[in-house]
Amino acid sequence: MRIAVVTWSNRRVGGIETYLDVATHLLADSGNDLAFWYETNSPTNRDLIWLPGNAKEWCVDELGADEALRKLRDWKPDLVYAHGLIDPGLEAEIPGIAPAVFFLHQYHGTCVSGGKTWKFPRVTPCTRTMGWPCLLHFYPHRCGGWHPLTMVDLFKTQSRRLNGLRGYGALVTHTEHMRTEYLKHGFAEERVTKIPFPVRDLTADDGVGSM
Repeated sequence: MRIAVVTWSNRRVGGIETYLDVATHLLADSGNDLAFWYETNSPTNRDLIWLPGNAKEWCVDELGADEALRKLRDWKPDLVYAHGLIDPGLEAEIPGIAPAVFFLHQYHGTCVSGGKTWKFPRVTPCTRTMGWPCLLHFYPHRCGGWHPLTMVDLFKTQSRRLNGLRGYGALVTHTEHMRTEYLKHGFAEERVTKIPFPVRDLTADDGVGSM
């Protein structure tokens, strides 16, 4: 199977990218052909996410969005495995290229600030469904910054992310909590699936361990 992994960076920046460093090994070990489509090759002081030597790679910063999308489309993937982009417009383009699965690592499109937390008068998890009433809570509960334009921009971005996710054929996550979050936002039960954590043998020669 041809699988295109789509994400924002090809560097091991944090948890998402550490996950991908394991997932690319496992996908390649299973006999799949891989391509890696990403927005930026930064931060350059971080290690690259592992890819097999025959994997295709395309960077939006280097090629431009239109050309990077064209190359991904011309490769004709059987499946796109998406993990979130900085640009919600690009993110919404991906499901039109091939059947696409989006992995829910965080509150993507379900919170204005992305933290899903009220910070005042005490730190409290937020259980609200994303929508315009969230704007009424943004300042009283210290959800994010103080500038009103920042609040509006964040709301527009997260709303676009949520709408873009509706174009993906399936959403997957590792926890029942995250699955419930997206069911609450109107996604059908059969479209949101909890899957096990990937595990790789600690004795593998390449040194990649388990998660």
